[in-house]
Amino acid sequence: KRQDQLIAAGGPTDRATLDSAPVFQSSTLNQVGYYLLRHQRGAAAVAVFELVTRRYPASADGFDSLGDGYAGAGRIADAVGAYTRALQLDPSAAATRKKLTALQAH
Repeated sequence: KRQDQLIAAGGPTDRATLDSAPVFQSSTLNQVGYYLLRHQRGAAAVAVFELVTRRYPASADGFDSLGDGYAGAGRIADAVGAYTRALQLDPSAAATRKKLTALQAH
């Protein structure tokens, strides 16, 4: 896929570049973020997930993904905040609640 090639080539992931990028669906951006996480590019993944939450501030899934990015980067307090926001947007999100509970237990 072209997006995989661009990301693998170290395409720009700074905030200004991401914010000026064409608008993609949140699910597409989430896929890019998780791709980056799987390929040990945590900071870039967090930048993409942050973009999702800026562009789609009512997306519980976006905040859940941001929490995953923060947790993967060791930013536990930020992950707790993102998961908490996801649950405010979708209180029925059992998987998010489970991740939040696990983080708060440590």
